Amino acid sequence: MFNACPIILILLIALDQTTSLVPPTIRRLQKLYGDKWTHSLAINDLYFDSAIYELVSSKFPPPLNISAGDGSLSALLRIKYKSFQYASVAEPLLMHGWQLVDEMQRSLMGEPPSGYVNQPYIVTQENVAGVINSQGFFDIDRPYRQLYLERWRTN
Repeated sequence: MFNACPIILILLIALDQTTSLVPPTIRRLQKLYGDKWTHSLAINDLYFDSAIYELVSSKFPPPLNISAGDGSLSALLRIKYKSFQYASVAEPLLMHGWQLVDEMQRSLMGEPPSGYVNQPYIVTQENVAGVINSQGFFDIDRPYRQLYLERWRTN
C-alpha cells in the first residue's frame, strides 16, 4: 500500500482560503510528484472539496485521501461512491451542539464541566451508509439526545 519511500507533505492553507489556494497547490503537487503522490491527509473535508476538479481532470491516479472534520455530506458521498476519498475521521456536529448546550447549562448552574470527550469515528466505505441521517448530516447512532434530555429534566 505504501511506497518504499513515501513522500510526506505538510501544507499550511487556512480553511477560509481552500477554494482559492488548494487547486493551484494540487496542480503543483501533481507536476512535482506525478503518480508518486499516493496518499493525502487533511484536517478538514474542505481541502478535498476544493481539490476534486484538479483530481478528476488529472492524468495521474488520485491519491488515497483521508480527512478529519465534521463529516460533510460531500465527503460522505465521496467515500460512499469510492470517488476521491477513502475515509474520514468525522466529528458529529449535531452531538457537539447538544454538548455545547449542556456545558453552558452546567456553567450557569455552577457545576463543573462534564469532561466528556467524544470517541473518534472513522467513516469508511463499509460503514458510510449507516451514518448519514435523513437530512444528509453525519449522525452516528449514539443515544446522546436521550441522555441529555434525561439530565436536563432532572436539573
